[in-house]
Amino acid sequence: MASSVALATHLASLGLVRYPPDSAGSLPPAYIESAPDKAGRCLLIVTRPSPAPDKVSAWAYPLLGLVGLDEPGPSLPVRSLVKACVDAVHGTFNTVWAPSSPEHRLHVTECVATSSEPLPLPADARGRQRWMQNVQLETNTDPS
Repeated sequence: MASSVALATHLASLGLVRYPPDSAGSLPPAYIESAPDKAGRCLLIVTRPSPAPDKVSAWAYPLLGLVGLDEPGPSLPVRSLVKACVDAVHGTFNTVWAPSSPEHRLHVTECVATSSEPLPLPADARGRQRWMQNVQLETNTDPS
């Protein structure tokens, strides 16, 4: 979950989302692991199954899903939100996300999108449209 929070914080610093989600502003909020039923257009960052961190070294390879949710209607705005967020981090390397937050600071050696475009998912129980794209991270908790 620390990787998800670091990503949400990073995307907020780039002006793409609001995080924490209850912070002021007109940007779509970002949620970690689950979004409230009342949320309109938002970004949900979920931890996907990935290899366990290496117990000897400080390396980890988290896989994160960026899911855009929106009320029923035209799906292009929420698809564009997911695409913009992934485009902002895809191909980044040797950078620190959430540098001012010691608790969530993450040294990202590399971040790569696992697909070229967001993929449509079936609507959720409320009928909200969903689009998803994954990013694979290579991180190191001790980059020295």
